[in-house]
Amino acid sequence: MRKTVFLLSLLALMTWLISGCGSREEIRTRPQPRTQESVFTRAERYFSIGSYEEALPYYNEYLTRYPMGPYATAALMKEGQIYETLGEYSTARTLYNHLIDRYPGSMLIPDAAMKILDTYYQEGRFKDVIRYADTVMGRVQTDLHRYKIYNLLGDAYRAILSPINAIYYYAEAAKYLDDPEALEREKLKDVAAELSAGDIRILLERLAPEGPVRGYLMYQLAQYEADDARTGDAASLLSELIHNYPEHERRSDAQRLISEFDIIPSENRHTIGCLLPLTGPYQLYGNRAFRGIELAVSQWGRMSGNPGVQIAVEDTGSDPQTAALAAEKMIQAQPFALVGPIITAETAAAKAQEARIPIITLTQKEGITEIGDYVFRNFIIPKLQAETLAGYAVNRLGLTRFGVIYPQEKYGETFFNDFWNAITAWGGMMTGSQSYDPNQTDFGRSIRQMVREARNNGGIEALFIPDAPQKTGLILPQLAFYDVQRVQLLGTNLWHSDTLIKMAGNAAQGAIITEGFFAKSQDPAVQGFVRAFTESYGEAPGFMEAIAYDTVQILLKLMDSPEMRYKSGLREALAQLRDFPGVTGKTSFDPGGEAQKQLYLLTVEGKEFKEILPLSPYAARPSLNSSEIPAP
Repeated sequence: MRKTVFLLSLLALMTWLISGCGSREEIRTRPQPRTQESVFTRAERYFSIGSYEEALPYYNEYLTRYPMGPYATAALMKEGQIYETLGEYSTARTLYNHLIDRYPGSMLIPDAAMKILDTYYQEGRFKDVIRYADTVMGRVQTDLHRYKIYNLLGDAYRAILSPINAIYYYAEAAKYLDDPEALEREKLKDVAAELSAGDIRILLERLAPEGPVRGYLMYQLAQYEADDARTGDAASLLSELIHNYPEHERRSDAQRLISEFDIIPSENRHTIGCLLPLTGPYQLYGNRAFRGIELAVSQWGRMSGNPGVQIAVEDTGSDPQTAALAAEKMIQAQPFALVGPIITAETAAAKAQEARIPIITLTQKEGITEIGDYVFRNFIIPKLQAETLAGYAVNRLGLTRFGVIYPQEKYGETFFNDFWNAITAWGGMMTGSQSYDPNQTDFGRSIRQMVREARNNGGIEALFIPDAPQKTGLILPQLAFYDVQRVQLLGTNLWHSDTLIKMAGNAAQGAIITEGFFAKSQDPAVQGFVRAFTESYGEAPGFMEAIAYDTVQILLKLMDSPEMRYKSGLREALAQLRDFPGVTGKTSFDPGGEAQKQLYLLTVEGKEFKEILPLSPYAARPSLNSSEIPAP
């Protein structure tokens, strides 16, 4: 049945095409349908349900009787589609070409022209697709049609084993998509894999810098470079992909490969990434740190022979979500190293560890360096202060019996535990301790209980109070009333405040405290830093400016060593750093990534803080193995 109808309808079609239209005599002798609409409607009804054998006679009838009717071009298109579906591509093309030639004003001409390309492709006549494409391009007006033509050209070139031309036309097709990522990803990946390294280099020179196709080519070329042991070139290509195409499908693969290569891209080897809170409640600290970083890089650039260094900065704000986004963006750029954050450091440290980019944090956050071996910390933390005070008191002053009064909050409790461990390691002992409510202002009861306990254990020679100057300034004058006299007072860096001296007066005289930076130090390096900073910013620097300055100075010192091509090389260099002479004291990193520093020791003389002789290098101190120290 199908064959019979096909032959009859084909015969009728050819008769109609030859004659141009039926004679008036023949039309008068046929049974007349009521309207031309009813003929076309019936054809459309059969077409819509896939009954093509029933639809064809009605389309033929309409074209024979109403060749200039309003539905003539639509009928021709539908007949062409039917023959195309039946695999009669030559007949389908005849119909499409007839539509184009006889109805030059039809809006269906672009679709008919596209259908001609489709039939050539389906017939396997790929060279005819390529040959006819320019003609079709001249007949279309929409971006969708242009996209389809270029995409089909890409398919045709791929079919004749010319992947370099195929990928070129896929790239042209992407220009006409609102979302270039809508290109068939698997096809692009497959074609890219069919290209040689030389072909890819040619294409990268010819293609526009935007578009997803370029990303696939860069990724494939990076794989070729890596296979030939040119991992540095591979890392540079992948870094460019990550930076220029942050939404590309291959971005995560590129990050993984870079991590495996362990290469710092050559163009990034003099870029230091900074993650700082430049907005929000902590912006004061972020801006101070940035000034120190900026001064370090500026001084470095003025020294003859030094390469230029770029500072890349991302604002971490003051909340974890903003910090996470900033860290992600910065890590995608693959800098030489990261400095910061000051707060919300855990997320950034974890991402840096995953990407194997060394990061030096500026935070007191507990356990930050335990995240991984690429995470370091250069900051003044409670443990370091406690060890410095205990070491000086026992080793230099010969004191062995200690008392502690501390607030019942995390800061006080942390210092209490760290100080107990430190004096025990040095051979001292805790003879009396007492905590107090942070909100209280009368400390008599806490002092009496500490004194009573100390007397039962042989008394105290030194008293440690880890609290802010406002509270300490209330406690110190009360000590004499409870007969706590002629003891060495010890405090943290929080005591380094004029508030303490004003509130405590004579009771603070002779107190010894730790500090991470002392702007009035007689050290020539410190004096030079303070002078340069003041000239640049109109005010003296504080600890945050100094610690950021030192951190970048460390990186600048290591930057041009040959092993710095590798992320692991920088990590190892940081882990092996010993006694770097910074303005915050000599700095080393222990195997866990924690900074070991010679902190400043200050004493109160009159209305001023004066520097006293610091401890000998940290390496000379006893090992503080927590498993060998009795718990408080």
